[in-house]
Amino acid sequence: MNKKIFCTTLPLLLLGWTITAAADPQRGEMLYENHCSECHGEAVHFRETRKAETLDELRTWVIRWETELGLEWNNSDVEDVTKHVNRRFYRFAESP
Repeated sequence: MNKKIFCTTLPLLLLGWTITAAADPQRGEMLYENHCSECHGEAVHFRETRKAETLDELRTWVIRWETELGLEWNNSDVEDVTKHVNRRFYRFAESP
């Protein structure tokens, strides 16, 4: 992981972000479809060697690619996309 990504994601991980009930998976779907689906077809989420093994790791990947693409998403955008991708592909347990 390069230094920029590490410096961006480490503080978020240390704060212990959790997906909350306030996250909007429909908005997350729109953001995902507009910014992510061109490169991330469904196959990327179902491959045997997928990178995210936990909800926190999934969030870290959303943050990584948001940063790489220069999308300037706010915390709500990240949570919305994380919740959408989790519900659609991963099904990790979500915090109440």
